[in-house]
Order: sequence, then C-alpha cells, then structure tokens
Amino acid sequence: MICATSNGSLALDAHEDEQQLRDPRQRGFEIQQVRTPVALNVYVRVPDQGGALRVWAIQPSLQCKHRLGVSGRGYPYPIGELGEFRWLDIRPAPGDLVLLNGRYLHAVMGWSGRACDRIVFNGFMGLSQDGCTVMRWS
Repeated sequence: MICATSNGSLALDAHEDEQQLRDPRQRGFEIQQVRTPVALNVYVRVPDQGGALRVWAIQPSLQCKHRLGVSGRGYPYPIGELGEFRWLDIRPAPGDLVLLNGRYLHAVMGWSGRACDRIVFNGFMGLSQDGCTVMRWS
C-alpha cells in the first residue's frame, strides 16, 4: 500500500518500471525474465483535485535510458525532456483498478491537501520470456 503526500507539481517523478527489473541487484531473481511489467493499482482514496496518473506516449529506448542516466533504475526522467510527447491524465475514483504497461513513462501529478489523500494498493505482474508463466511481485 502506498500512502502519498504532495506539495509540488509532481507527487511521484516521471519513471518507467521496466528498468527496475534490469537492476544488477535483481540478478538471479525470476522477475528479470519479464519483458513487459504490468503495474496493478487499486485506488482506495484519491484527492479531490490533482493526483492524476499521467502517462506519456513513449517507451524510452535503451540508448535514451543511458543518455539520461536512468539505466538499471528507470527513475527519475527529467520532466523537461518530455514536453514534445503526448500524454494522458487518468483520474481514478476510489475502488478503481488501473492496469498500466510499465514500459511507458508515467508520473503522479501533485495536489494540495492533507497527508495521505492518495492511497493505492500497488503490485506488478508480467509474463516470463517463454510466455508460459505469470509472475507477480510488489
């Protein structure tokens, strides 16, 4: 469960989830076999205004990840580099489930309000490279 607070333009910086699987510290774990991580977010509480999940229409290349210094962690992408890409803001309601292809860049927009205005149950899943095994982790 993630209980988030915000006091700026972003509550969670722009990132993608795939590079976290490539982190050398994950060596030997089965999740390194996953090609496309899928984030599963169940929204318990959302702020009245703000707090949207912003998803950009880009899956950064490995060269881009190296250039921006996010290889092996996928975080944080500089927001100034994303201005040319289309994006979509998703405003879930309490009880909504959002499944997200974790290879796309995404962030959580900020809001003003009290602490823990945004509560999300979060986990990940993906297929093994042979496509026969579904793996899950948090």
